[in-house]
Amino acid sequence: YKLVIRPGTDITLANAMIHVIIREELYDEDFVRSRTGGFSEVKMAVRKYTPEYAERVTGIPAETIREVARTFALAGSGAVTWGMGLTQHVSGVENILAVIDLALLLGYIGKRGGLYPMRGQNNVQGAAYMGALSEFLPGYVPLSDERFRKRVASLWGVDDLPTERGLYLTELWDEIEEGNVKALYIVGENPAVSEADFAQVRKALRKLDLLVVQDVFPTKTARYAHYLLPASAFCEKSGSYMNSERRIQWSEKVCEPYADSKPDWEILAMLGKALGLPGFNYSGVEEITAEYFRLFPELEERTVEELKSSDGIFLPRKRLHTWEFATPDGKAKLMAVEQVGPWEVPDKEYPFVLTTVRLISHYNTGEMTLRSPSLVKLMGEPRALINERDAERLGISDGDLIEIETRRGRIRMRAKLGGVPGGVIAVPFHFKANRITGSALNKAGTPEFKFSACRVKRIG
Repeated sequence: YKLVIRPGTDITLANAMIHVIIREELYDEDFVRSRTGGFSEVKMAVRKYTPEYAERVTGIPAETIREVARTFALAGSGAVTWGMGLTQHVSGVENILAVIDLALLLGYIGKRGGLYPMRGQNNVQGAAYMGALSEFLPGYVPLSDERFRKRVASLWGVDDLPTERGLYLTELWDEIEEGNVKALYIVGENPAVSEADFAQVRKALRKLDLLVVQDVFPTKTARYAHYLLPASAFCEKSGSYMNSERRIQWSEKVCEPYADSKPDWEILAMLGKALGLPGFNYSGVEEITAEYFRLFPELEERTVEELKSSDGIFLPRKRLHTWEFATPDGKAKLMAVEQVGPWEVPDKEYPFVLTTVRLISHYNTGEMTLRSPSLVKLMGEPRALINERDAERLGISDGDLIEIETRRGRIRMRAKLGGVPGGVIAVPFHFKANRITGSALNKAGTPEFKFSACRVKRIG
């Protein structure tokens, strides 16, 4: 099944599937009773989300919703995966809770399935486990966990670590504007293109007293930098990666770093030593990996040599949640969620929904892939998708130059007919789309890239 859904209606679809599963008693009663809580609340919440109601909201036929719910429930096992299309809404957190409820009701956890976020880059999970999130310690452990915080502090040779989180990336720009942040060190990130309403971001970057950018190529963000530190590409360095199932795998260097570029860890170690800071005397990335292993009781006895010679080492276990959940009572909590509306809705002035999509031939902001002539040729000129009936009504033909405008600004792009429901405009985000996306955030601090009110007209 391929369900083309109206942007922002994911919760209604998930709740309608849950409605069918509960009504037809297709859920795993033993699993729900013994390993979860909150079933009655969810049962009450989804009563109104009939397939007929969901059809009016999502645009998917009611009978299709029933068929999908029954097929998934009767499969016996199943994985639930999701990408940025679920998270990049103001309802992003609630969207994920809804699909988690769906998996829990069917017992598709542990050996019978799992929940797998398809991250935007290949080592997002690894970065999170290294402590790159402002409210977490290495290992994805909250700062509030005093016992583990003391363990990390002891390993690093300090008395204690902060207990209050730092800023989210999306909070930085206002803090810079207000003069609370004077310097920024950016490693492997291109916010001058990737952030919503990036005109505000670029204005903040210009205001900094010091901006250091460390990257493989001179990105759009690097144009605002006072210092640019050339980093090595993945094939020019050794190190470990962690995927969505929390498998740590080793990657060997296959060629020498280009010119005077260096691996990220080496640049940071050089900087730490130049500043006279203790704890930066690493001789290689293997030493850093070994230090990371010492943080966790599950990894204390594992070695880098074992990691290099195996198919990977799992943290914390090979399959999460097979035995119990990381909650006080060991049970998962079913969370009843209602449909959450977008930050701004289409109206007479801006009647279309603008959403952003990825192209298979390009990666993130295109700083690497747009430098490849073969990939650029494969893609051709980037196009904005528009429904055939909408295009006919607006006098737009395939290949016409169109202008897409939101309350933040406007961009121009060639039109491609088809591929989206009526009332929707979809543009690839690798280029200039985020000039006009909104900066409203969800509870996790992620912008609503996937839903903006816009208007469209043919140019020339």
